[in-house]
Amino acid sequence: MRRGHSLNMGVLTEVSNEEELERAIALKAKVVGINNRDLRDMSIDLNRTASWRRAWIMM
Repeated sequence: MRRGHSLNMGVLTEVSNEEELERAIALKAKVVGINNRDLRDMSIDLNRTASWRRAWIMM
């Protein structure tokens, strides 16, 4: 993130699980994209993030 910001670039931080989301929040990511794809089998489950704690879901 720092490198992108130092180049005056917007930074999209992609997360695919709750642990990564917590890390992105701790790093003060300004834009977070949630990937609902399971990278093991490439399936997509739009309800995947519904199981995450509501406190972390920011819209």
